[in-house]
Amino acid sequence: MKALLDYRNTPLDIDLSPAQLFLNRRLKTSLPTSLPLLMPQNVNNSEIIKKLEIRQRKAKTNYDKHCGPELKQLKQGDSIVMYTDGKWKAGKIIQKHHTPRSYVVQTSDGRRYRRNRRHIRPTAYNGNTVENEHFKNNHNLTVRKTSTVCNTSQTLDRSETVASEENESIEPSKSPVTRSGRTVKVPTKLNDYVK
Repeated sequence: MKALLDYRNTPLDIDLSPAQLFLNRRLKTSLPTSLPLLMPQNVNNSEIIKKLEIRQRKAKTNYDKHCGPELKQLKQGDSIVMYTDGKWKAGKIIQKHHTPRSYVVQTSDGRRYRRNRRHIRPTAYNGNTVENEHFKNNHNLTVRKTSTVCNTSQTLDRSETVASEENESIEPSKSPVTRSGRTVKVPTKLNDYVK
């Protein structure tokens, strides 16, 4: 409780404490304070509001330095792709949502989504060609996964032949080698044990 009392008596950068903003006076603490300082004082609300707005603007400019570039606005009817469930789906902008940087998007299957602008990319393509052509570079991993699932029998046969070739080509070494390439020497006290 004492920490909260001290916090509420500590002046902010607008030269007033939270207690002065709320109660128009300082609170009595364990520190000795003169009585005139504890009396209520009228505070000019317009000055406080101006100082708070300046404080908020400073915080906004500092935040905006690191939040990335401002993405351009999209219009109704623009062809886009949106990121959902780990995939990029083709769609169109139906309308701008009332929340900031948000749009209502309709996909090719007729479903509607609300998406933030950072999950939407404009495109010049229409329909399903977007998924095939535009995002090959961005999602090579998903394409590879599906191709390996389809060809599991071929992959197993190939991996078995590769493993057998590796076993034939590697000569058994007398001492093991670490990952860094250093040969491991067995301590002399273990020479009496049979391997």
